[in-house]
Amino acid sequence: LPLYLQGMCIVCCQSQNPNAYLNQLLGNVIEQYIGRFLPASPHVLSLGQHPVLLAVRNSATVPPMSSLKKCIVQVIRKSYLECKGSLLPPRLASILAFILQLFKETNIDISEVELLLPGILKCLLLVSEPQVKRLATENLQYMLKACQVGSGGERAAQLTSVFRHFIQDYDTRYSYQIYNILETVAALDQQLVVHLISTLTQSLKDSERKWGLGRNIAQREAYSKLLSHPGQDGQDEMQRLENDNT
Repeated sequence: LPLYLQGMCIVCCQSQNPNAYLNQLLGNVIEQYIGRFLPASPHVLSLGQHPVLLAVRNSATVPPMSSLKKCIVQVIRKSYLECKGSLLPPRLASILAFILQLFKETNIDISEVELLLPGILKCLLLVSEPQVKRLATENLQYMLKACQVGSGGERAAQLTSVFRHFIQDYDTRYSYQIYNILETVAALDQQLVVHLISTLTQSLKDSERKWGLGRNIAQREAYSKLLSHPGQDGQDEMQRLENDNT
């Protein structure tokens, strides 16, 4: 099965004309393989022998195989991480364990983080199951370590953008949970949280204006707890909030 995936990927990459059918077929096969061999629980058996992981692991030195990993990531995002209405994806803990194993065995590209991190953050925000939260946290930590904002450049901007969109989408309803998630982030990369301060502060003020009840003391205290992590920048923002009468 791993050799079949590798062969399909090579055919897709070596085709002189991009073949949408072949690429779609490769995606369909990957989706079937992931689902068929994914355990119901990450503790049932080791993911190390999953054919999709074997295909990537055994082809690390073959250039076209980067396309295989890209296709795997796209399939995971579309078929295994997206919520359908209020329904959570099935076997969510197992797919999170699969993602973690995939990243441990291959080099992480920022484009892959951009595809999967929003789903990981949604798991942390919306799912209360302890096993899912633990695995989502491990994925988040692994991605952050691989894409440190402190390294600057394109990775910093792209990673910050993912978090900024996440805040803008969910902060109105889930501000306290977002602060908790960002405290985990701050423990690994304070600079990322610094880049998000302006977005977080604006979201806080927008929320207060929306409700028209003045300062939300409880939310400001929770936000101040987060701001205590990123050093002087956080302290400065706390002082500005204290002095701001708007």
